[in-house]
This record gives sequence, C-alpha cells and structure tokens, in this order.
Amino acid sequence: MCYTKVKEAFIINTNFLINEAARMANMTSETLRHYDRIGLVKPIKIDPISRYRYYSEQEIIHLQIIDLLKQTGLSLTDIKEILELNDFSIILQSLRSAEEKVNEEIKRLKGVKQQLRLAQKDSEKKLKNGLKKKLLGEIYLSTLPKRAIILADSLEQPNLKNLWKFHDYFYEQMDKHSKAQITFEDAAGILTKENKTCLFAVCKQYNDSNQITFLPEGTYLCCYCTEESRKITIQNIVQKAKQVYGVDTAFIVQEIVFTGLIHWNYEIQVFLK
Repeated sequence: MCYTKVKEAFIINTNFLINEAARMANMTSETLRHYDRIGLVKPIKIDPISRYRYYSEQEIIHLQIIDLLKQTGLSLTDIKEILELNDFSIILQSLRSAEEKVNEEIKRLKGVKQQLRLAQKDSEKKLKNGLKKKLLGEIYLSTLPKRAIILADSLEQPNLKNLWKFHDYFYEQMDKHSKAQITFEDAAGILTKENKTCLFAVCKQYNDSNQITFLPEGTYLCCYCTEESRKITIQNIVQKAKQVYGVDTAFIVQEIVFTGLIHWNYEIQVFLK
C-alpha cells in the first residue's frame, strides 16, 4: 500500500459519523446539526455525495468543552465568542467556574439527602412506637436511652439554613482527631441548661473528647408541640414536673421532629429519674 492510501485510511479511521460523534459527546445528532447551522462546531468534512457529516477527535473535544461551559449558565452565543477568542486561559477559567457550580450542586444534594434521612428516621421512630400518635400538648412519660451529644458553639435555634447543613456545622467546629472518630445520628435538638440554650447533634460514634455531653438514660416527661406553642408547652411541662413529681428541672431537651422536608415540630423532654 502506498503512503497516500495509508494516510487516507488513517484519516477515515479517525473521523466519526455524526451519530458516533454525538454518542461520544453525550449529545444528540440534532444538537450537532444545530451547532453546525449556527457555526459553533462544524464537521471536519461533509461527503459531497452522501452528505454525511464527519467529526474528528478535535471537534468532539470542542463539543465536550461546550457542554461544560453550558453548565456555567453561559449561552451558546457567549460560548461561541469564548471559543473564537482561542484563549485557553479564558476557557480554563470558564471550566473552573463550571466545576465550582457542580461542587455547589453536590453540596446542595447532600443537604437534601440529609433532610430525607431525618424525615425517614422520624417516620421509622413513629412506626416503631406502634404508631402511637401523641396529641399536641398531651404530656406523657417516656423511657429514653443514654444519648451522647455535641453542643453547637454558637447556634441557638433551628432554621432552614442551619438544618440543611447541620452535620457540616459540627464537623467544622471539631479538630482533625475528633472528625475521624465522631459520626452523627440523623437527629438534632435544643438543650437548655443553666440559662444557656444551644443546638445539639446526636452522636452515633464518639471518642472521649471533652466536646461530648451526655443526656442520661431514664424516665422523661414529654410533650409534642409546634413552634408556636413551644414556649407555653415548656412552661406547662416544667410546672407538672415540679407539682406532680417533685422535680426541679435541671435541663430541658427539645428534640426536633421533622414532619416534612422543611417543616418540623418538637418533643419537649424533662428528665425525672
């Protein structure tokens, strides 16, 4: 085979039909035809007889870069201008911006996953308790296990922002050694003790860190309530603990009970014995 034929065979083997190129770029053939019409990415050649479009590896790389740039929110017109500048530093900057947006989306989805797990755990808890639906404002006794918790440095009340990234906040306040040894349950709450109130996370695994606080095992006087009735419910349950059981409340636990992805109530818990 002469050199010319070898060269022609090599060119044919490194060019791809439009459907092959579209598959390699994770696009549709119609998208590639549109890019051709607007002059964004043109095929390396069009067969004059069959009118088949052929794309080389270079065009496929351009298609993949376009797909990444689209994720930054750029329009096709803006992308065309960037590519025509042929300035790699601008392209690199745009790709870095795309990566940042992907990381932000991953972080957001992790928050969604955490909220789903919290809602699921609460539903499982209700099912495990025999579907006993406690009425709002009804005070009852409950035996609770010993719980290891970590108190927040500065968070006092729950809101959408800190609950979506709840575990991230606690890991940020830990040292490197504790991060490797402490994991969390999908549970959260508020602890009030000695006139100080702060959010807490419940630990699944923990070390002997002085960051760990223990809620004792035993009998608690409990009551479900909403955000609106929380203050009066705490007053009522503290009063009952003193009048009926002769207990001066040492601390108050307000366990957050999720009723939806963005809604929650509370179970107020006062330790009796």
